[in-house]
Amino acid sequence: MDLTTTTRVANLVNAGGTAPASFNTTVAILIATVSSAVEKYLDRGISIAGRTEYFDTTNDQRVFALKAYPVTSVEGVWFDEEQEWGADTELDSSEYRSPIYDPRGLLTLSIPQKIYISPGVDVAYRSMKVTYTGGMASNTAAFISAFPDIAGAVDHQVAYLWHRRNELGLASVSGDAGSVSIGADSWLPWVKVVLEQYRRRT
Repeated sequence: MDLTTTTRVANLVNAGGTAPASFNTTVAILIATVSSAVEKYLDRGISIAGRTEYFDTTNDQRVFALKAYPVTSVEGVWFDEEQEWGADTELDSSEYRSPIYDPRGLLTLSIPQKIYISPGVDVAYRSMKVTYTGGMASNTAAFISAFPDIAGAVDHQVAYLWHRRNELGLASVSGDAGSVSIGADSWLPWVKVVLEQYRRRT
């Protein structure tokens, strides 16, 4: 999902002036690239969608950080070392605290509960399955409305890359978004400050 629009970036870059002929094409590529980089940086799912995640478990583990939040609904939670995911391995809703009510998207197991892995096994790999719906927004307009600070940061990051387009080889680009990369040193410092507030913590 794009996290801003070419119109917003145009208003920032041109401020009443006339944009070059290649502006929309180049900026659209930069928006797609920066949006993808933001999602990776945040380490969370941005688009609201149905998702299934699998977690490794230990006997001591009680908290699982879901990738996409806020969480809208939880369809089911299973613990099954055999990974068959039958009805007998599905947890009752009383056995965990719903991540719907946790702003960080954390699913926390209640105590006591029936997550006990086999004796002699330190980690039960991919033994917890969580099916749920979650994400930050359903489309670009909804994202801008819900997270204006991130959208504003994306605007400025795209504008920064636009001004560097010649050295990036983007003066007359018509390819896909994969032609530009965002390295660790490419982020504007204050953009990183904004993103850090929303970064997923595990």
